[in-house]
Amino acid sequence: MGTRILVTGATGFIGGRVAAAAAAHPDLGHVRLLVRHPDAAPAAATARPQAGGPVVETVRGDLRDPATLRRACDGIDAVVHCASAIGGPEDLLRAVNEHGTRDLVAAAARAGAGRIVSLSTASVHGRGPFRAAAPDGLPLAPGSATSRTRAAGERYVLDAGGSVLRPHLVYGTGDRQVVPGLLTLLAALPRPLARTGTLHSAVEVDSLAGALLGAALSPATRPGAYGVSHPDPGAGRPPPPPPTPGPGSAR
Repeated sequence: MGTRILVTGATGFIGGRVAAAAAAHPDLGHVRLLVRHPDAAPAAATARPQAGGPVVETVRGDLRDPATLRRACDGIDAVVHCASAIGGPEDLLRAVNEHGTRDLVAAAARAGAGRIVSLSTASVHGRGPFRAAAPDGLPLAPGSATSRTRAAGERYVLDAGGSVLRPHLVYGTGDRQVVPGLLTLLAALPRPLARTGTLHSAVEVDSLAGALLGAALSPATRPGAYGVSHPDPGAGRPPPPPPTPGPGSAR
């Protein structure tokens, strides 16, 4: 029959990619996509089913409504939790990121789901710089209400034996934060940024979606927190100096 998987945040930038990858996965039997609004069905739910592919179902639910989470988790084998609130009042952030994750984990455990994978953020570690650091070797030091509540939500996943993936910068088609934010910053500066040699960890959104889905499906996935990024940090190094002209060279 194939694995039955629930994807939360299925209409989001990252969750939508997870939903699309799940809908095309040959080893899945049923893909359930959690959405807050019935008219916001992800593209994966409305696409024509592929031959031999999983059944794709959209269900209405809200992380602030435990009853809908229990219904969404019914009969599910694995959960990929991508839904979160970013910015806004702290009571909303706590209700969604912390208490919502708590209630989702409880519903998944009640349903007998064998694996929970949650999308978080490297921002739970606070501001760097960090070099050659593994997630389990860095303290949690979130600097914003969003990061604090996401870190609090992580704890429920980890305590239940789940896995947490912490990307830093996520880019790709549909990105409304990373590249647009950088362009806005550069446009506001009076002069170009000096090349300081800094490096930044980043991951392309489809690669991140593949990592999330793979972690939910692989029996080799171990509980715990993981950083996820391209193996080569984004180059911010200054270029090498030009060669010194030799005797007789044009200047």
